[in-house]
Amino acid sequence: MSGTLVTLRQITEPDFDLLVGWLDGTAGVYANGGSPLCTPAELREQVRASGHTYLMVVDPDGVAVGAVSWRTLSYLGNYNLGLVIGDPAAWSRGYGAAAWGAALKHLFHSLNAHRVEVTTGTYNRETMKIIARGLLTVEGVLRDYAFVDGEYHDMVVCSLLREEYDALLARGTFGGDAPALSAEDKSRALRTLLDYFDKTGNTHLADLAGRRLREQSRHARQNGHLPVEAAGS
Repeated sequence: MSGTLVTLRQITEPDFDLLVGWLDGTAGVYANGGSPLCTPAELREQVRASGHTYLMVVDPDGVAVGAVSWRTLSYLGNYNLGLVIGDPAAWSRGYGAAAWGAALKHLFHSLNAHRVEVTTGTYNRETMKIIARGLLTVEGVLRDYAFVDGEYHDMVVCSLLREEYDALLARGTFGGDAPALSAEDKSRALRTLLDYFDKTGNTHLADLAGRRLREQSRHARQNGHLPVEAAGS
């Protein structure tokens, strides 16, 4: 799972040593409010029992710099998303934003998410910057939820809905990643199927399968663009 700055990959056994080291430090305070106080083996078992998906965040040199995780909430299409960039030396380099973008792209485009939720402490400077940019909608405040440095702090519950994500994506907020398949390739593949239905005289299936192409052509005409099938090969 690749982005413009980072790649997300499956977690491996050696990664649990890295994660424990990160979570025992400042990154763990930002992510969880404090150290998990566990061994790599214990963390591995916690991850497996939690039902969360964990992926490592890897920089362009192939070095793991953080991790993302998500889990399904009460209803299908509703996810909770978490992120940690482990080494403070790697902060403010854009890795966190790039990892958010890659994870959100997977949740919304591959897992058909409708809502992605983020819960974070009001002491988390980087996440507060994201909220201040209007990228997440604050839905509520959990009073005195986290105990950090000997005092209580509030947590905020934020979310991003599919239509909000699509609008941000159109503005280039999450970078310029190309889709897995180009619109031209998808349309031409569909045209091949429709040509086959035309030759076999199956007008019912042609009508069903062709609805997307008709919608695309109508949208293109409305916006003054040439439809893909009319643009030539």
